[in-house]
Amino acid sequence: MLALTLLSIALLGPGAPAAFLPASAPTAPTAVQAQRFADLGLTIQPPPLEGLAFQAAPGERLAGSWSGRLGARSVEIFLAVFPAQSFRFVEAEEVSEFLRSDLRERADWTLEEWDSRAPLAGAYGASPIAALATGTLRLQAAPRGSIVVLTGITAEHGYALQAFVDAPEDGAERRALTEWARKAVTYDGKQRDPRWTDGEARARWQAFAPASAAAKLEAPIRTAHFLILTNSSGGKAFAKKMEDYYALIQRTYPFPELPGRRLMPVFLFRTQDEYYEFSVKAANMSRAAAEATAGHAFRDYYATTYEAPNDPVHVHEATHQIFGNRLFLDGGGSWFQEGVAEYLSSKPNERNAAARAVKKGRHVPLREFVAMPELIAGRGGADKSGEDEAGSNYEQAALLVEFLRESKWSAPHFQELVRGIGLAPSNDVAAVERVLQRVLGVGLDGLEERWVEYCKKR
Repeated sequence: MLALTLLSIALLGPGAPAAFLPASAPTAPTAVQAQRFADLGLTIQPPPLEGLAFQAAPGERLAGSWSGRLGARSVEIFLAVFPAQSFRFVEAEEVSEFLRSDLRERADWTLEEWDSRAPLAGAYGASPIAALATGTLRLQAAPRGSIVVLTGITAEHGYALQAFVDAPEDGAERRALTEWARKAVTYDGKQRDPRWTDGEARARWQAFAPASAAAKLEAPIRTAHFLILTNSSGGKAFAKKMEDYYALIQRTYPFPELPGRRLMPVFLFRTQDEYYEFSVKAANMSRAAAEATAGHAFRDYYATTYEAPNDPVHVHEATHQIFGNRLFLDGGGSWFQEGVAEYLSSKPNERNAAARAVKKGRHVPLREFVAMPELIAGRGGADKSGEDEAGSNYEQAALLVEFLRESKWSAPHFQELVRGIGLAPSNDVAAVERVLQRVLGVGLDGLEERWVEYCKKR
């Protein structure tokens, strides 16, 4: 975790959130003028709460706060800001996911997962896309309050406009604050270039490229979705292939196209040594770990070498890149993240061995599988049958995704499953099971029974 947000330290405090403390008797709604934060380029219009009051809080993390009542409910609203460069925020969803992960770490008031999260297009920041999320705050697992959060990106910051209400369910108060949040923010600051300027592209290459390649950047290649940075003559052919992969991934795991999303960088190196040196520098890999890969996706980029454009590693890693930077689904666990990628980068007959293992009861039970922190943990080892353990894990993950997407029972609910599991905390068996119960009406045991039957008939 990068750092505790001020939300965790000051807004929720060691006990109950301020929104849940006793308040005075209701008064008439107070009209408070929209508040402008000139350094951020943001103007915030608060909701018409009873007894509405504003308090400026100039500081490193908190820009201001509002308080009041909505009917019988106490409401507290906070505008928190985070330096985008320090936190490496590119899109609004990254701010909301950072906030969620921070709240999940608390020992008292916790936010296990978002109840909903959706992008919004409009004048919300330097990126014209915000993210609107809602969630249930829990105290010792019991619902206690609600949070509505609008996050966005300004020229230099990520921001989170957070509304807390002491209504534990998704009731009228949460719905009212959700509608308010859609219209609460306007931005008049500097806009970013979603296609990157040449200067930005060059600086990004030079920041991490090895010395032998730093001065040899070809002209940046921009496609509809990618920024190809390369010292290889094969950049244009590779760019076309990446767009083919993008289309395949979007057909399989649909997501909306929103103007203003920043092009995703692809570092394409001429030699393997250049790729290895880059991986050590940009992703903090060891040299040995880098040499064990043909490509990797990390944060917003994908890095590889130009050898075989049809190598399945490219669609595998592009899936990771897109799940992180278009779908913004980084949860579920290794089984899910690797499963959605391996499903696209493998052929059905390459999953036959995993299906035979399931039929014979030799697979990893799903409760254990969902809890595994890394599928790759067994790489280099073998199970009792002599098969590569990590390879078997990847095949099992792909087979499970195949079942969820292609079986008549679960296929109609596949997209809802992807989004629910992708927003669940990683390796959290209970959270994944809640998604399964909500969407399919079964837990992991019931899912496993259906999966085994599918493999027997496959």
